[in-house]
Amino acid sequence: MESTQSLPLAVRYGITLPVAVSGQSTMSRFDSVNGQEFTFGSASQEIRINVSSPSFLLGSESYLQFEIANADATNAAKFMGSANDCIESLRIESNGVELERIDGYNMITTILNRYTSFSDAITQGFEGAPLRTSTALGVISGNSTIKAATSRTFCIRLNSGFLSGGSLRKALPLIGTGGFTMVLRLATVADAFCQVKNADGAQATASIGAGNLKMVNPRFYAPCFQIDDAGFGQRYSTMLNSMGIEWSGVTSKRYTNQLQAVAGPTQTVLQLNDRSLSLRGFVTAMRPYSENEKNNSFLTDMSRVTRYRYLISGQEMPLGGIDYKPNAAGRAYFESLKLFGSMAKADSSISYANFTGTGFDTNGAANVDCSLKYTLGTACVDLKKYGDNNLNLTGLNTAMSTVPSTVEIYTEAIAATTRIDTFAIVDVVYRLDQNGSFSSVY
Repeated sequence: MESTQSLPLAVRYGITLPVAVSGQSTMSRFDSVNGQEFTFGSASQEIRINVSSPSFLLGSESYLQFEIANADATNAAKFMGSANDCIESLRIESNGVELERIDGYNMITTILNRYTSFSDAITQGFEGAPLRTSTALGVISGNSTIKAATSRTFCIRLNSGFLSGGSLRKALPLIGTGGFTMVLRLATVADAFCQVKNADGAQATASIGAGNLKMVNPRFYAPCFQIDDAGFGQRYSTMLNSMGIEWSGVTSKRYTNQLQAVAGPTQTVLQLNDRSLSLRGFVTAMRPYSENEKNNSFLTDMSRVTRYRYLISGQEMPLGGIDYKPNAAGRAYFESLKLFGSMAKADSSISYANFTGTGFDTNGAANVDCSLKYTLGTACVDLKKYGDNNLNLTGLNTAMSTVPSTVEIYTEAIAATTRIDTFAIVDVVYRLDQNGSFSSVY
């Protein structure tokens, strides 16, 4: 007799999905509590959104909606990476306790979007999503433009370990708590936007007038649900009162340095000194300070780097250091794939040609509509013990180390001062105790 196991799944009708428990769900909206208009480049750059609900909140399905209003009469503004570019930092707090803080939010989100396979509709914004790269360096075109004297609405998924619920997409247990507050700080105009002439599409020769770019009506949307099952409620209460509720996620910490202009080859040692319970890896991005390179949160330039290595708690990582040259950057490329995904799964949208590009090219007079050629390279090291991204606390424990950590970067001549941002990618454990208080450890 033929075994059921040998039949194709298409005709194994005895296998069905379990029926969902009875429950209720609603899409909840949370508005800013400190105003509805926030001006880029002014003191009113911080947005606070209180989130509370007598239910479970599915943060992995949440999104932020806002309008960008451009009151300039001549110049248009454009996102070169995504609508995430306008957010410089994201903090999540609860009852005065900081649960998560992501400085350089726009930069690390740009990097994550490059190395993961989220769809453009989610990562880039609802309207005018940027295109994938179309040449070896990637020519940017058709991106989200806010024309002069107009506004546009965007929806973005926020990059947050707390909201994501980790790889298991755990819901946030808000029942019996005071909820949490999201604090968004706007980026500068130069970091958030590329500016273009509205009439002919050429790059603007003057800045958009002060106070003319605003974020309007920021709103956080998230599905909230309750489970109508007495048995579940009893089990949940027992777990909460006996040991608390825990879930995990991945977040980042930023360390900022700069490299002065140098006339010839040089070695630069930069302090990191990260202390983390589980350090999954480092990613270092270099970008110019030059005003000619607009939307700096989107651009990286590793073309002058010849070699790098990290020293973590006195140990060289990766062993032997890594060469970084157009014809010898294979290890650097694979380290980036390992850190953000897996070499066995094509999560990255970055080709090797993108990764080893040779700097910026503004196309001179042909630089229409802020179309810049850009490189996508970063210096990375993967420190996870295992290749399984579904495991928690799989990184290197540096929390108790007394030895400083550094990154050594070897470069050729550099014509202008360069900003260097290094992000520590770390595991974080969130906890809700029996008193309804949230905490985090990372």
